[in-house]
Amino acid sequence: MKVDGVLSIDEHLIPHTSPKMEGVDYFHSSSSNGKILAHSIISTHYFRRGIEYPVSFQFYRRERELEKWGEIESYHKKNDIAQEELEKICKMANSPKYVLMDSYFMTKENCRLLQNYKKTYISRPKRNWKGTLGHKRQSLTEIFEGIPDREFQQTCIRNSKIGSKKYYLTASRNIFFPKIGNHQVIFVKILSDTVRSPDLFQNVEETVDSRGYAFRVFITNNLEMSVERALSLYSLRWTIETGYRDMSQNLGLHGCIWQNLSGQYCFIGLSFLCYIFLMWARHRGAFSHYGLDLRTIGQLRMAFRHYLQREFAEWLEKIHLQCQDCKMANWLYQHVFVGS
Repeated sequence: MKVDGVLSIDEHLIPHTSPKMEGVDYFHSSSSNGKILAHSIISTHYFRRGIEYPVSFQFYRRERELEKWGEIESYHKKNDIAQEELEKICKMANSPKYVLMDSYFMTKENCRLLQNYKKTYISRPKRNWKGTLGHKRQSLTEIFEGIPDREFQQTCIRNSKIGSKKYYLTASRNIFFPKIGNHQVIFVKILSDTVRSPDLFQNVEETVDSRGYAFRVFITNNLEMSVERALSLYSLRWTIETGYRDMSQNLGLHGCIWQNLSGQYCFIGLSFLCYIFLMWARHRGAFSHYGLDLRTIGQLRMAFRHYLQREFAEWLEKIHLQCQDCKMANWLYQHVFVGS
């Protein structure tokens, strides 16, 4: 990892069909718009200049599920797990300076932890938060209503992973929040023609004020960061979502049927390691023969398959040349390899 990289943290649900599996329970799925039987993992994901990979994960288990297995003493809240994961990474050498999280993990406890490690975080405040602006305690909706229309500026948001550009009307205020101090709060005005791109607005709550104007809110502890920079960085939180998708489609993340949790840990850990290995191999140039634009895990997996075929063919040819006088080796070469 590099200091100028970004770290995202999120919850992911791994669906299952058997309620007998250790660790499974019913969780609300936004993609399914309802509850599904699943394992819940709290995980982190790293991104920097085209290099990305999952970093760590822990299972979140409900109290009732732990009680069924006689392990109620090991219960931890989701944000307790998140804090443990974040602190573990913050203590690493060259840990990323920027941390991205959705509103669920935007708790004041998480904020204080990241502030202690001098990290810049970008997130979404909870809807019920109130802050002090101009010596007056106000809700975020009240603050939005007090911003003159002329202050909303056209802002270009750049997603460095996919190279996209989107434009939004934004304005910001420095607001004081109890226990966590001053934060820059960014208001994005939503118009009828506003493009709601998933990299920036996926699952972002849309609020409507008393005038009927819709808006969305983002927050960072970096008071000097430009709005363009803050929202462009936050758009990279989408990489953790695409990482889950890639591991599910290409690395079997959702395919484990082991009943015990230790087996699930091993299986998910192997999916993570496969992802990291493919990224490492691409970075080292191992796949340079198989295309220059290898971006997705699916493409990297196919390139690795071709790489293995090529390595095997070269090894086989070397063995054949070295063992030309060996009748057994020649027989194997002709009947097993060439013949097949």
